[in-house]
Amino acid sequence: MYNSAETDEYSDDKLSYVQSFYPVANRPQSPGAMVTLIKPTEYKEISRKILLQLLAQPDHNNINVSDYKKYKTINMESMGDAIDTILGVERTEENFRENYNKIQNSSELQDRIIEQFIKNLEEESKVYVNRLSTMKFGDNLKTVANKLASYKYITKEEKEQTANLPYSYRDAIHTNEQIEPLVKLWFINNYINGYFLNQIAVGNFNAFSSAEVLEKRMSTVFAPGIKPLTDKEFFSNTEFNIAISTDPIITREELSDVIQEIPELKEQYPDTIDIADSASFILPETAFDISKGLSDNYRFNKVFKASVYAQRKVVDSETKEEHYIPFIKKDAEIVLTDELVNKFPKLLKMRDEMRRTFNGKLKVDVLTFNSSSKVARPEPVEGINKSIPNVNSDFSESFELNNEYIVQIDREDYRVQLNPDSDTAIPTTLSNQYVSLINTLAQQGLANNTEWTAEIYSAIAFLTEKGFNTFKQKYVSNGKLDI
Repeated sequence: MYNSAETDEYSDDKLSYVQSFYPVANRPQSPGAMVTLIKPTEYKEISRKILLQLLAQPDHNNINVSDYKKYKTINMESMGDAIDTILGVERTEENFRENYNKIQNSSELQDRIIEQFIKNLEEESKVYVNRLSTMKFGDNLKTVANKLASYKYITKEEKEQTANLPYSYRDAIHTNEQIEPLVKLWFINNYINGYFLNQIAVGNFNAFSSAEVLEKRMSTVFAPGIKPLTDKEFFSNTEFNIAISTDPIITREELSDVIQEIPELKEQYPDTIDIADSASFILPETAFDISKGLSDNYRFNKVFKASVYAQRKVVDSETKEEHYIPFIKKDAEIVLTDELVNKFPKLLKMRDEMRRTFNGKLKVDVLTFNSSSKVARPEPVEGINKSIPNVNSDFSESFELNNEYIVQIDREDYRVQLNPDSDTAIPTTLSNQYVSLINTLAQQGLANNTEWTAEIYSAIAFLTEKGFNTFKQKYVSNGKLDI
C-alpha cells in the first residue's frame, strides 16, 4: 500500500506513490514508476478516457494481425463487464460494432457504463479488504489515513471509519470497516494506474490473446540482452526485416533416439510437433551486420539467441490509418552459412529467396515461424500468392516469400541474449540457455541429438566450473566466504 514516509507531493492537493508493473520474472531494473494518486472525484473523468480508448481501437477486420480483436478488454475486464451489463448483452463478433456505435454516440450510455465500472471496482476491492484485514503493515495506517484525509482522498466519514486503527503496525487488529476506505482507494488506483503504466511498456493489450498470455509475454518486454549500436555507415543497420512462415511439422515417431528410448518421456509429446519452435534462420551478412554494432567478441558464425519486442506498424486497409501493434520474437537464430546450405540444398533455395528484393522492400534478414512470433504476427490472407509460406511443402524450387508476411523492425528493439560461439568469459554467455537448443537443432538435421547432448552438457559443466573458480579466487579466503 502507500508508504507515507516516502510519499512526495506533485502539487498542494496531490500525492504520489510507486505503481508497480505487472509481475514478471525479469524486471530487476523496472519495478515500477512514480505516479499521481487518483482522487475519487477524478474517477469518472479518467474512466471515460479508458472507455473512449477502448471504443477507438482499430477494427481487426481491416488489419492483418493474429489474435487481435477490437472488442477485447484485456486487463480491463471490469470495464468490459460494465459494457455488457449496461447493454444487457455480451459482446460478440456479431454484435460489437453496432453496440460500440451506440456507446460512441450516446453520452448517457457512457455515463451509465462509467458508473457501473466504478461500482464494479468498489465491489472487487472488498475481496482484498477481507484478505488484508489481518495483515501487519509496514506503515502506520493511522498516519496514512490522516494524511489521505488531509488531501481529500478519503471523506470525513471515511476518516472516522479509520479512527480506531492502531498506531503500532505490530498490532494486526484491523476490522474490515476500519481499512475499507484505504483498501478501496488503493485497489482502484492500482487497477487504473496499473493499466495505463503497463500500456506504456507493452503497447496495445488487444494484440494478446488473453490476460494470461499478456502476463506471460511481459517477460520479453523486460528481457535482458545486449543491444547493437545502430548507424548505417559504421554500425548495424537501423532496420531489418523478418519473414514469417508456417512451422515444419514432424510426428512423435520421428523424434530423436534419446526420446524414443524413454517411453515415459515420449508420451509427453503430442502426435505432431512444431520442431522449429524457438528457432529461426538469419542471413550471414545480417549476422555480420549485428556484430558490427557490438564487438569482435560476438562471432555470429553458427547460432545465437535473440529477443525482439517491438511496435510494428499496421495499416487499416479501408481507412489507411496507421496503427502500432506489439510484436514478439524470442528464439535461436541459425546462421545460413555456406557450409550449412551446401549440406542442405533446400536451405540454399530459402537463403536465395531471402536475399531477393521485392516490391521495393529490402531483403529478408530473418526467416522465423509462427511458433516463434509470439504476438501479433500477420494472419494468412486469401488470394493468389498470398498464403503464408509453408515450409513442409514449399522448401523447393517453388518456395516464395511475399510482402504480406514480412515485418519490418527497428534494430533498437533487437537484443542478443546468448552467443555460444563467443568468448566464454564475457558476461552475456548464459549457459543455462544452451539446453533449449538441443532438440531443435537435432530435429533440423544440424546435429546428432545424442552427441549434442553430451557436448552441450560438457560445455555447461566447463562454464560452471570456470565461474565457480573465478568466484573462489575473488571471494573465498582460507576456506571462508569474504565479501
